[in-house]
Amino acid sequence: MLQDFEQFLTAQAFGVFLVFSRIGSAIALMPGFGEAYVAMRVRLLLAGALSFLIAPVVTLPPPPGTPVELFLLLATEIGVGVFIGSLARMALNSL
Repeated sequence: MLQDFEQFLTAQAFGVFLVFSRIGSAIALMPGFGEAYVAMRVRLLLAGALSFLIAPVVTLPPPPGTPVELFLLLATEIGVGVFIGSLARMALNSL
């Protein structure tokens, strides 16, 4: 019973961490939130709150077996977040 709870908790923490890496990198570049006058703590709090709200809803890949797979998965999530934030910044700049 305790082992099942530990596996569930590990899977949930992994999911929140993946969602946080994507949302955090997107918020860091988004116009408005990514500006210098917005405190880093505010950005982290917003990214953390959104991650806890979104993580139970999204479909996530299974936890990786090796550290290399974890690094590639995190790099992919951060890359997608940077793309989303950059796209939002470019869209606002074009307006």
